[in-house]
Amino acid sequence: MSRWHSRSGLTISAIMILVFVAALGVTPAQATKDQTSQRITLFASNPILGLNDSNEPGSSEGDIRTLSLTMSNANGKKVGTANIIQTLVRAQVGNNVAVKTWVLDLRGGTISGQGITKFTDMMDPLDRPIAGTDYVAVVGGTGKYRGISGEADVIIRPGFKSKWIISYTK
Repeated sequence: MSRWHSRSGLTISAIMILVFVAALGVTPAQATKDQTSQRITLFASNPILGLNDSNEPGSSEGDIRTLSLTMSNANGKKVGTANIIQTLVRAQVGNNVAVKTWVLDLRGGTISGQGITKFTDMMDPLDRPIAGTDYVAVVGGTGKYRGISGEADVIIRPGFKSKWIISYTK
């Protein structure tokens, strides 16, 4: 096959693809434009902490830590709650690894997240995550948050307070 035939075949293929996309009425720019990126910033306070020490005293695999928080907007207005369950999957001295699942119950729907958190001693009620920020995957939602995905940066602050920056697309 000559170079001319290869090039003309490529040109015809490219034209056919453009015609097909135009027939659908959706350009690549419109397809990405339909997904809307949004960001919510919330502040957590008023913790209710629960500890379930499943085995021997101290941190051990299977221990569960629960936390319920009041969520407020930047103006201090209550907008919902965060309900968190953390299950310890690896207990090593000074490095406890827990799988975290949370659900934000907000006006108009819920947002769900999953991730990993590391503690020095998860069963110590005063212990906070080792890292200053938890990075959590936003895995879905209900109501007006149905079909979302994204990530949340949870910035740990003293006194079981935290700042949640949730970035998502719908």
